[in-house]
Amino acid sequence: MTATPNQFEAPTEFTNVALIVEGKKLHVSKEFLAVHSPVFAAMCNGNFAEKGKDEIEIKEIVYEEFVELLNLIHPGWSQLTASSVEYIVKLADQFQMKDARDQSEKFLLKTDKVNSVKKLFLADQCNLQKLKNHCISVITCINELSNNPDYARLSDATKGALLERVIELLRGGNHSCVCHPVIQQIPFPLRAPHPLATTFRFGVMAASPHQFDSPSEFSNVVLIVEGKKIHVNKDFLSLHSPFFAVLFNRDFVEKGETEVEIKDLIYEEFIDLLITIYPGFTPLKVGSVEHILKLADRFQMKDARDQVVNFLMLTKRMNREKKITLAEQYNIPDLRDRTLNTFTSNERLLECFPNFATLSNETKIAIWNRMQELNE
Repeated sequence: MTATPNQFEAPTEFTNVALIVEGKKLHVSKEFLAVHSPVFAAMCNGNFAEKGKDEIEIKEIVYEEFVELLNLIHPGWSQLTASSVEYIVKLADQFQMKDARDQSEKFLLKTDKVNSVKKLFLADQCNLQKLKNHCISVITCINELSNNPDYARLSDATKGALLERVIELLRGGNHSCVCHPVIQQIPFPLRAPHPLATTFRFGVMAASPHQFDSPSEFSNVVLIVEGKKIHVNKDFLSLHSPFFAVLFNRDFVEKGETEVEIKDLIYEEFIDLLITIYPGFTPLKVGSVEHILKLADRFQMKDARDQVVNFLMLTKRMNREKKITLAEQYNIPDLRDRTLNTFTSNERLLECFPNFATLSNETKIAIWNRMQELNE
């Protein structure tokens, strides 16, 4: 189920509509796109001329750039680059694709291959608040910004934030780094943005625990777990899980059925798993990561597994012994090694593993290597 540059060139068992971009066809699942994008949801299911069509033309879009956007939202997406992130984030903003937008913002926050001026303009243009705040907070000299021809296109809100940063620098005695003409270019009085202008525009498709309780325009199959009905889209699940792809599309009893029972599951835990793969999912919690990880492995959901691994890498709300236990149980060597590297003494390291003998050889070797490093 991994995304590839050419995966959209021909129809598959998962596709049901062709997008025409620069005269070329891109075969996709309209349900999958609708879940990721309110724009496509309205286009494919609302009162628009495109509803019900087998082919939909998307104008004023570069084919190669749109393919990269599609790859980004499909499981197994390719990595963003400094050259691609600019058009990806603009397309994500245009089609209101929250996941692609969030990934772009995270990339821009971390990368040093895109200059801060470009980052600020993208943040302002696409309303990336975290990125904008970061760019403004690290400014120490704004000559480069004020001399940029795109400066006049910045929103009043961003210019106002820049003014606050200028004043902060001046009060701190940093006069040499501040280009005073910038202050003169900021229009006064600043026009206050409309209170709804910064409203989160992507909440329509955000996942919630109750979105599966009843059928919707996107659902076409019912999963029965502990006697309770969960309304989902089988194409969306198939794209995220080879297990469900086989269940819904091969010569199994469940093929063609509208209700499928999934046994040996706890209803609430399975809902947690589903929420994890939907755009705008609720942030993970320490209490749920273990069962989500277990179910992600069972149903071969790479995206859900990656979300949990990333959470475990960063969270400080789980002790290190538990992290390494999960890393060993679910074969996550990066988590194991990252956690071991946080130990600064052999004594503390050994205290965390009273049952050292029960660990796998791989984990024992990793612990030994860390002990050797600490002895150097």
